Amino acid sequence: MIDDFAPSGTPPMIGKMLTPAEWLDYIASYQFGPVMPNKVVLHHTWRPTVAQWQGMTSMQGMQHFFADKGWTAAPHCFAGPDGIWLFTPLREIGVHAGTGNGSFAKGWYTLGLEMVGDYDAARPTGKVWEHALAILGGMSLRLGIPPKQLIGFHRDYSTKTCPGKAVTVDWVIPEVEAWVKRTGKLPDMKVGAIGTADDDTVQLQKTLIANAWRMRGDEYDPLSPIHQMAVEQHLGVPIAKARQATFNNKTYTILPFARDTLFMEIPGWSRPGSMWQTIGDTIPADKTFERFLLDETLRIGGTGFRPENPFHLFLFANHDIGPPLAPAGMREINGQMYVFQVFAGDTIYVRGDDPTKVDWKKMAFLSDLGGVIDSVTVTLRDTLLSETYKLMKVTYDPKQQIHHLAREWALGAPIGPSTPIQIGTAQYTYQVYALDVLFSKAPNWSVVHRLGTALASARRKNPVGTL
Repeated sequence: MIDDFAPSGTPPMIGKMLTPAEWLDYIASYQFGPVMPNKVVLHHTWRPTVAQWQGMTSMQGMQHFFADKGWTAAPHCFAGPDGIWLFTPLREIGVHAGTGNGSFAKGWYTLGLEMVGDYDAARPTGKVWEHALAILGGMSLRLGIPPKQLIGFHRDYSTKTCPGKAVTVDWVIPEVEAWVKRTGKLPDMKVGAIGTADDDTVQLQKTLIANAWRMRGDEYDPLSPIHQMAVEQHLGVPIAKARQATFNNKTYTILPFARDTLFMEIPGWSRPGSMWQTIGDTIPADKTFERFLLDETLRIGGTGFRPENPFHLFLFANHDIGPPLAPAGMREINGQMYVFQVFAGDTIYVRGDDPTKVDWKKMAFLSDLGGVIDSVTVTLRDTLLSETYKLMKVTYDPKQQIHHLAREWALGAPIGPSTPIQIGTAQYTYQVYALDVLFSKAPNWSVVHRLGTALASARRKNPVGTL
């Protein structure tokens, strides 16, 4: 259910070449993760040129080039004169367009397509353009997004001319639209690519869900309306056990998750309520039901809602970070004092030496530093991550693949340490984060999977899009 060509090296590269027919067959059955790509950003390599291209040797050269730049990922595919080359797995965020790369936390990301060659003076032709059309048109069909909405250029996010001065929107879009019209649809999905998983896969998923929910919450119950809604809305794992609380002589079950708190009146058969949908955008007054929900949620971090607390004000402006999991702390980094606090969905930080006097409007998300490469900011990021893991009673190792990817994918606070399990004859190791569970299978420990990818793929069957 989650198989793909395995990448290797730094940044991880698949290094597999496909023909256009193989590419279309590949993406027809491809299982994207919890977040689907919303755009393909077109680039040109500039160097190497078509004449300089040497297939795998050139791909390895690009990998070394990206590694020297400190990149942790790369573009997703290359349209070469010899075929379609796969680099970063399609279900992962690549590095290719700066602010246009995307963010799982914000619910979007783009695919990076590099056309081999320099197209400042002339448009791509021949096999390079044939392969680029298969990628662009194939993804338009796969995602169900018309070419004019799907395709972007690197220069939309940069001062560069990329994908070349000669490559213009009024030429590319009609070309891709004509390809889509000629092709009509993708090949049928491969038998066994979707549908019912084998027994060991089902057992693995059930075990990971159960273990993740037990970390801080109650046993997972697929028949519970609250549990069902949390899974449907991707709210992450529970960060406390369900509890009952009374307001105005009515008793409620309240269960806080990494992204929201769900509640139900007892007894009751209605759909669970969402705390943030109930509260809206205005800080609730004392002794209101909305304030009651907010207080009950924030007590996980040791206190009810305090409007004078700058971190609480930041939370109110950024609902998705979830409740605090530990008190605010301070740390000197790079000669500056920082105040920080660990929330379920992210760690928030700001310069200062008093948690009660910092300006909440100047606070920042630690996850925004996931892909930085300059040494000063890397020190800031890794120090705050070390503090985050320490408060969650886990040791942070920036070289560990699971920790590296949890940082890149913005999965929030670690809820537990890396733990081995055995399913059938297979050995796995997994780690629970507030927003997902990461796991690897022996002997390929460096290949890390997301539980959310497997569950999302199974739920929606990753259908072929329709235009």
